[in-house]
Amino acid sequence: AFVINPEHYPLTEFEYKHLNNCSLVALLPKEHKYSAMDNIDLGLLKDEKFIFVKESSDDYKQKTMVQERYKEAGFVPNIVQRANDFDTIQFMVASGIGISILPSFCISDSMLSEEVIAIPIKDRINRIEVVVAWNKKNSNPALSKFISIL
Repeated sequence: AFVINPEHYPLTEFEYKHLNNCSLVALLPKEHKYSAMDNIDLGLLKDEKFIFVKESSDDYKQKTMVQERYKEAGFVPNIVQRANDFDTIQFMVASGIGISILPSFCISDSMLSEEVIAIPIKDRINRIEVVVAWNKKNSNPALSKFISIL
């Protein structure tokens, strides 16, 4: 599986290989007061209304890791809406319901439009490690070949 690796809660029951570090981005309406910035401090967004992905379990502490980013920036986000998918989040942002913070790998060109832009969140602490993870006991030879090409 391709997952976000929570840095303070290593995936101890799995083997994993680092693939990439991705930044967080702010998904904003084009007319937003910060839309002209090249990048933005997360703390500047403290008074915004937020759209989050639907609540899920936190078995591997991924949600906890993202929530820590807000705490480090000095605020608890005002979540006004949740959505099941990223396209719905994009439509809500375009409609002015709120903004969203997402890992950059979740943003596709189709999400960005005349109404919505993505601005990187400043600071290295807002980088997310993406890994491929697999069961330590999996001896399938196709798995090792797959991992070797990543």
